[in-house]
This record gives sequence, structure tokens and C-alpha cells, in this order.
Amino acid sequence: MRVFNLLKTRIEEMEENGDVEGLIHSLKDDSENVRKEAMNALERIGDPRATEPLIDLLLDPDITIQEEAITALGRIRDKRAVQP
Repeated sequence: MRVFNLLKTRIEEMEENGDVEGLIHSLKDDSENVRKEAMNALERIGDPRATEPLIDLLLDPDITIQEEAITALGRIRDKRAVQP
């Protein structure tokens, strides 16, 4: 749990700095919690650079990750996400 808290703090820092690329990289983390936190941060930032990586998460084996990706894509409102 302590490691996750450190990673969450790092994700919060990336969000505050607008580090979209760093957050996108975090979407590939082995930890479901890290992927969720990164997705939430990208959703709040709303940068369309996150669209393709979020579309990729629609194929994640975890249904919760898929659902969160759908929500994030809806809030980013990039037309590229409509078809997938």
C-alpha cells in the first residue's frame, strides 16, 4: 500500500505539472490502481493526446479499467473515440 501511495503522489504531481506523456506512460503500469489514477488525471486534464492510449485500454482484461476508459474518453470529447 505504501508503494501505491508514493505512486499516487507521483501521479498527482504529473497532473499538476500537466505531464500528459508521463501519465500516458503510467497507463501501462502493472497495477490496476496506478492505471486508474493515471486515467482519472488524464480525464481531468482533458488533453486529446490521451485519446489513443485510452482507446487501447478498452481492451484491458479488467472490466473496471474498460469502464473507466469509456468515461474518460467521454469527458475528453475527442471524436476519434466515437467508433471504438
